[in-house]
Amino acid sequence: MKNVYLLLLIMLITFGLIACQSNVDVNSSSKVEKSSYESGSYDKNYVELSKIKDNIWIHTSYENYNGIRTPSNGMLVLTSEGIVLIDTPWNNGQMKELLKLTQEVFNKEITTAIITHAHADRIGGIDTLIDNEIDVLSTSQTAKEAEKNGFATPEPKLDSNHTITIGNENFEIFYPGEGHSVDNITV
Repeated sequence: MKNVYLLLLIMLITFGLIACQSNVDVNSSSKVEKSSYESGSYDKNYVELSKIKDNIWIHTSYENYNGIRTPSNGMLVLTSEGIVLIDTPWNNGQMKELLKLTQEVFNKEITTAIITHAHADRIGGIDTLIDNEIDVLSTSQTAKEAEKNGFATPEPKLDSNHTITIGNENFEIFYPGEGHSVDNITV
């Protein structure tokens, strides 16, 4: 029960941060405006970026799920060794668009991806990451679930409860137990 309360607290904090985010300022000279899709329009490859702070950004993509346009958020953390992606967009087309946007906006490449669980809204762009030789990390449970769900398998290099350092940033990995999925972790 203690783990459930901890998971709920983490989710509440995460949703609070997302609600407080500020959208990318798009003006006529902005590189974000030069992305392939207008902000707010629906296209299967549409991805938008929202700034949380200078080195932390949210990426949002959309998918038609049970007849409803459904958003999915992931995170970008800018480090001294490149960008760390936490969860992919829904599909490989959106992942390609996100790679293009990160290069245009930050002039940096995604070097590492962390997958939090093996549902399409978190791992759907994995083939694009692998094709671009980006390290894709997960827990062994997520790697098993990915294979079972028909996705490419991320590298099962993460333990359930530990910290990894990439560049100048530390990433705490926490497995609270089964919740949204059998393999869900928080970062």
